[in-house]
Amino acid sequence: MNKKITAEKLRIILFSLIFIVTSFFIIILSPEKETVRKSYTETIIYSDKYPHEETITKKIDTNNIPPKYQYREVDINKLKAYLDKKNSFLAFEPYISDIINAGKKYNINPCLLFAITGKEQSFVPKTHPYASKIANNPFNVFGSWQIYNTTTNDSAEIACKTIIKISKQRPYNADFLKWLNLQNGTGGYAEDPLWHEGVGKIFENISLEV
Repeated sequence: MNKKITAEKLRIILFSLIFIVTSFFIIILSPEKETVRKSYTETIIYSDKYPHEETITKKIDTNNIPPKYQYREVDINKLKAYLDKKNSFLAFEPYISDIINAGKKYNINPCLLFAITGKEQSFVPKTHPYASKIANNPFNVFGSWQIYNTTTNDSAEIACKTIIKISKQRPYNADFLKWLNLQNGTGGYAEDPLWHEGVGKIFENISLEV
């Protein structure tokens, strides 16, 4: 009786060992599954200084934008002084910083972004009864501030994305602001055919002062 039990135990142990060894080789020799990765085109920026494991950084393609219109540091005090001279509501926080930060995130010169607000909304005069609402969308993205009233940060980022998108189709020898204006008549930033002239003059003035 004891010999029979011992033989059965040995048989069970043997089969168990065969199963373990077989499973081991199946796992080792089986091909790895391909990891699916999402493609990101933006840089996630956090307002605090602490590291975030989920932070994803990838260069945003602004190669088709001339260097003078790409991001550069500006003196925020000088910029505020310029906006104050224009009686601009955008001189206040968080509006001024939101626009600068959007430019930094998307590699767009803040002087260009403020120039667009100057052309679109005369820099949002402090005396305007709806100044605080206009300041939420001084770029008139999605039509106007009445139609799309959001936050300055959101509208500034949309303006940056629009500039980048239109610029991708620009021929190398085409004037940047003219192309941005109408995109060769196929739908640019503004319907006014002289929009680029106004934006260009304001851009140069701001650039000289900040």
